[in-house]
Amino acid sequence: VIGDDVAALAFDARIGADVGRDALVIAGRFDVDGRTGRDVRTQAWSLDISGEVVRDVVARVSDLTVEPNASVGGDLVFRASGDIDIEDDTVGGFVAGQEVISPVWAKAVARAVAWLSLLGFVVGGAALLWMFRRTGERAVALTAERPGRSALVGALLVVAGPILVMPLSLSLVGLPIALLILVLWLVALVLGPAPAVAQVGSKILAGRGGVVGGLVIGAMVWRGAIWLLSLVGALIYLAALFIGLGSFAIAGWEARRDAGDDWRPLPPEVAAA
Repeated sequence: VIGDDVAALAFDARIGADVGRDALVIAGRFDVDGRTGRDVRTQAWSLDISGEVVRDVVARVSDLTVEPNASVGGDLVFRASGDIDIEDDTVGGFVAGQEVISPVWAKAVARAVAWLSLLGFVVGGAALLWMFRRTGERAVALTAERPGRSALVGALLVVAGPILVMPLSLSLVGLPIALLILVLWLVALVLGPAPAVAQVGSKILAGRGGVVGGLVIGAMVWRGAIWLLSLVGALIYLAALFIGLGSFAIAGWEARRDAGDDWRPLPPEVAAA
């Protein structure tokens, strides 16, 4: 007997006990054999109910089966993409179902890809800022000092990439250069937002955690904003891309200029002295 709730993330789950309140389960296969005192809420490939659910069942599944000996006291609300088998007189409330085009496994894969892309951005951005440490730190600072100029430079770089690739790809001599520019352009689209994202995270952390810590926190906030605010998600992404990429380009140019000043020959009178 479980007095309160059951919450589980499992490949194969079966509840045969007496659960006092709710069952909240994400699983590959989920069998409800026992008694659930309140609601069953689940996302699973396959849901089989042969026990008693006192109140409601809310499910997103591929296959749904409600056995003849089952009892659902409240409502059965589901979204399913596969086989549905609900015996008569097993649901006390109303049955509301919707067939979905995308199966549960496809949605699960999409979510996994989204989390992996976030992890890839954090790892790649951290590697970029570590490899070009001084330039990266300067780029993060520039996103706050000169965001407008950085955004303009970043937008020009994004537009210039395809423009340079097209004429170069028409000749055998220019083809390798065009491929290199294309690869760098694609990398820039993925990792370009890193300085701007790190700046957001650094402000949240109030300067603690360094550039990498700011990147991790900023990436979660940035991606979360894109997912939650889908109508303006593209604008959020482009703003970070233009400002981040532009600030990195400006920081790299300034670093190269400063290095040139350091190696410039001394005037004769200074050298003689």
